Amino acid sequence: MFIPEKKLKTFRAEQLAEILCMARNTVYQQRRRGTLPDGLKHGSIRLWTRNELANHSPQLAKIFGDGGSNE
Repeated sequence: MFIPEKKLKTFRAEQLAEILCMARNTVYQQRRRGTLPDGLKHGSIRLWTRNELANHSPQLAKIFGDGGSNE
């Protein structure tokens, strides 16, 4: 499993798709279902923070850290 670098604080859909081994459109589908957090819109780009991902579920916490307490 690819563990993202700790210094990277935000992720685009393409980056999440690569990390989670899924297609980019699946990232958006899982966001709509609630499996992934909503993220933030910055213009036309949706970004997810490491803290938001780690705090969303225990499975994501294993990938993105300990809930962001070190950030």
